[in-house]
Amino acid sequence: MPSQPGPEGNKTPLWEQAKMVKVSIGDAIVVPIKYERNLFVKAEGEKSGISLQKSSYLLIYKDKKQIMQAEWVRLAPIGEKKNDKFVGIVAVNEWNGKAKHAYAFNQNGDILALEEKNTLIWKSSIRNSVMCYKVDYDDNYLTEENEVVVYGYSIRYCTISYISGNGFNNDMEMEMGTNGTGGGDGSYPDDYTKILDCAGVAGGTAVFSSECQTCIGGTTGIEKCPTDSLKKIMKTKNDCLTEGRNKKVKDVFNNYLNTEIQKIDCDRKYIYQKIEASDIKIGICVDATLKKPAAYRPSAKNLLFQNESMLTNASQFEHEFFNLFQDAYYTGGIEQYLTNGFMNLEFEQALFNDISTGGLPGGYGPTAMGDGAPVELKNEYRAWVESITKNYKTKPKAFSDFQGKYDHFLEQFSLHSGYSTEKEGKIRPGFQPNALLSIFSKSNCDLQH
Repeated sequence: MPSQPGPEGNKTPLWEQAKMVKVSIGDAIVVPIKYERNLFVKAEGEKSGISLQKSSYLLIYKDKKQIMQAEWVRLAPIGEKKNDKFVGIVAVNEWNGKAKHAYAFNQNGDILALEEKNTLIWKSSIRNSVMCYKVDYDDNYLTEENEVVVYGYSIRYCTISYISGNGFNNDMEMEMGTNGTGGGDGSYPDDYTKILDCAGVAGGTAVFSSECQTCIGGTTGIEKCPTDSLKKIMKTKNDCLTEGRNKKVKDVFNNYLNTEIQKIDCDRKYIYQKIEASDIKIGICVDATLKKPAAYRPSAKNLLFQNESMLTNASQFEHEFFNLFQDAYYTGGIEQYLTNGFMNLEFEQALFNDISTGGLPGGYGPTAMGDGAPVELKNEYRAWVESITKNYKTKPKAFSDFQGKYDHFLEQFSLHSGYSTEKEGKIRPGFQPNALLSIFSKSNCDLQH
C-alpha cells in the first residue's frame, strides 16, 4: 500500500511493526503510520493535544461481505477516560483520505454518529507548508418537537512549530498498545468497530447470523433467517461445491427468484414451487470436462457448469433450471426424450424465456432463432411472439394460442439455434410444450410490466 499525501503530508504504513489483532468483526491487521509532517491533534476546546503518529493507525480487515477494507483511524481524546472507556472523537477515513465514519463518545458511554462537513487549511506564507488544518463534524439531532439541533465537533491538526505554546503536549501518549507508535491490541477504544453493528449503525443491535449468512435484527427489518429455498431442493450431500462456490450459487439462485420484475418473478416462483413439490433433489457442480457451458443431467439430477464463470452466469442458470422444471413436470422425466424430443425441450425453454422476459425496457427481444438465423426469419419469429402475447400483455395458455405456427418455428429452431439434430436429438412429432403452458395457465401472474 503506497504512501498517501494529504494536508498532513505523505503517510506511510510501518509494515515491520504491523500485527494481527482480534476485532469485533474478526481478524484484522493494525499498522502504525509514519507522517511526513510532525502533526499533533486535539479536539476543539481541549487545552492539550497528542501526536498524530501516536493516536492513529491503519486498520486492515475483511468486512461481512468479505470485501477488504483499509481504514485510517484517528482518535482525539476529550478529557480523561471514564471507567477506562475512551471519551472523545474517533474519525475513520479510507486510506486515500475520503471520509467514511466519525463518532463522538461522551462520558456516559453515549455514541453519536458524526458527518464530516468541511476541512479548513491554513498555510505558512514563508514555507508554504501546512501549519494547521481543522476538520468539522456535525451531528443532527431531531427533538420530540421536530426541531433540528446541530451539535458541532472539530478536530484540529497542527505542526509542532505552530503549536508551541498553544496547548499541545508533545509528551502526551495514548494507550495504543504498541509502545506509543500507534496501532492497538483490539481492546476498546482501538477496536472502534465495536460501536457498529453489522448494518453499519452506531450503537445498533443488528447481528451477523452465521446460520443465515446475513445481517438480522436492528434496522434490517429481518428478524429471523430467511428460508433457504435452494437448500430445500438440494441433495443432502453435494461434495462438488466448496463453501465459497455454494455461497455464489445461493446468490445466483436468490437473484433468479428476485429480479424485482413482477411478471418474471411470478413465473419463476411457480417453477420453483413445482420443483419443490416434485421431491426432486439436485446437485450443482463445476465440471471442467463438460463440452458446453452448462447442462442438466436428468439421470443424476445434477446441474453442471463448465467453470466458475458459468456457475455464476444468470442466463445459464435460468436455462438449466427450466430444464430441471421440465424433468419435474413431464411424467417419467425428460431423460426419455434426450434422443427423440430434445429439440422440443430446448425450443420450449427458449420460447418460455422470450415470452416471460419479452417487452421489457432494455430487452433484446426474442432470441430463440440464434445469431446465425436469417434476418427475415428473426423478424418473422419476433412478429409471431408479439402476436401470441398481444405485445406482451398476455401469455399463451393453450396450444391453440400458438396460431398454428408452433411446429413451424420448432423446425426453424432445429435448423438455426446451434443445436444439432444428429448429436443432440431429433424433433418428436406431437410433443407439445405443456410444461410452458402449465406455467402460463396456472401461475396466475400479473402480466403487466
